[in-house]
Amino acid sequence: FLLRNEFWRDGEQLAARVTSAGGWLDLALRKLTTPPEALLAALRSLPVTEDFQALASSIKPAV
Repeated sequence: FLLRNEFWRDGEQLAARVTSAGGWLDLALRKLTTPPEALLAALRSLPVTEDFQALASSIKPAV
C-alpha cells in the first residue's frame, strides 16, 4: 500500500508531503500476506482522495 500524508502550516501553507510504502508481513513465512479482516475493513473504510489508485496485489498464490 501507499499512504500519503500532508502537513500544513497554519492550515494554509503545505509544509511537507510524505508518501510511505508498506505491506502486511507474515513474520513466520517472511512473506507478504493479507491483513486480518478487521484491519482490512478499517483500511477500506478510510476516505480516499480524487487521485486514489488501487494497486495490483503482489501476493503469489500458495503452491
